[in-house]
Amino acid sequence: MKKLFRPLKTRYDAPPPLEGADYSPATPLVLYVEDEADDAFFMRNAFRRARLNLPLRVIEDGEKALAYMQGKPPFDCRLDDPVPSLVLLDLNLPLRSGFEVLEWIRQQRRLDNLPVL
Repeated sequence: MKKLFRPLKTRYDAPPPLEGADYSPATPLVLYVEDEADDAFFMRNAFRRARLNLPLRVIEDGEKALAYMQGKPPFDCRLDDPVPSLVLLDLNLPLRSGFEVLEWIRQQRRLDNLPVL
């Protein structure tokens, strides 16, 4: 039987707090954290068919999601990679689970109002 979730790492392994980022981006962005290419394709298609004029940024794993949220390279230019207005988060991700990403987001005071689905 395949394990769906890996155990969470200890708090000592948690990434550092968010610094210098603002939760009110000039252009709303949806961050979609999904490791399955087919799911990402269908989400992009759904956005197009619904005529949502929101940029959709797809990140493939939990480590990259944390780097994006923290503004670390290669996501260190907030003009190109703004803090998202909404995060669509898969829970079963490689490298770090969606639960770990969610836990980090919820520990950041500046992201208190960031919706995560």
